Amino acid sequence: MAGWFGRREEWGLFSTEWQQCLKSTPQIAYFKMREAAALGGQFRGFSEDSRDEKLRALARIIRKYAAVAIHCTTDLDAFAGTIGKAGKPFSDPYFWPFHITIMAVCFDLVDRGYHEPVEIIFHENSIFGRRAKKWYPIVRAMLTEPAEAAVMPLEPTFGSDIVFLPLQASDMLAWVMRRTMNEHWSLVERWDQGGSLAAGKEESGDFSWLVGEELRFVEMSPHSQFMTRRRLEGIIERMNQHVREGFKGVSFPKDIQRLYREALGHKG
Repeated sequence: MAGWFGRREEWGLFSTEWQQCLKSTPQIAYFKMREAAALGGQFRGFSEDSRDEKLRALARIIRKYAAVAIHCTTDLDAFAGTIGKAGKPFSDPYFWPFHITIMAVCFDLVDRGYHEPVEIIFHENSIFGRRAKKWYPIVRAMLTEPAEAAVMPLEPTFGSDIVFLPLQASDMLAWVMRRTMNEHWSLVERWDQGGSLAAGKEESGDFSWLVGEELRFVEMSPHSQFMTRRRLEGIIERMNQHVREGFKGVSFPKDIQRLYREALGHKG
């Protein structure tokens, strides 16, 4: 899961330029990175060179208007062997990056001195998004520091990437992050164990050049998250600890405590 920070007025200007770029020759109706990578969908009939020039033009607009990038990247194999063994909603891979991204955005904004509620718009997901959103009040309750509570959105919202064009820019970032991490996750694992997060060799087709040419000029939030096996195991241990300690220090309603226990296989 990945996206961009920006001010509301900036996103309005961004959307105007993004739409103009989409309509410029060769024209496309909307942008999806997987279609660009495969030269399919809106990019059917493009040459690789014309596709790359369109990508560069769109990336330049992102660089111009986006203030900060953020991501939450999960090792799905490790997830399946850890939290994936719990009951729903915790076993849903969408659940964790959804809520962790919200909290990471808020932590970042606090560090930057913001103190008003932020608006966070996710790409619409009629099934997983609705399930995850039900637990948002609990996430809000967990952030008890006044500064963090002040920037929490009243509720996360969902939108269509056809209507809210910055979501198309987020799709570019998420795709590049996912493809790059698929190729170089071992580097992340070594970094998580205290090693260096050195850049790996660019693989053919991963579009790392987009980052090198344009997107690297947008700051990556230090609150971006890598959900490694070690991190996931720590989350499971902390969740079980909440149950063992009777939810001491966390203000979970009784019905949520019950669902929490059931999902983790605790009786009573």
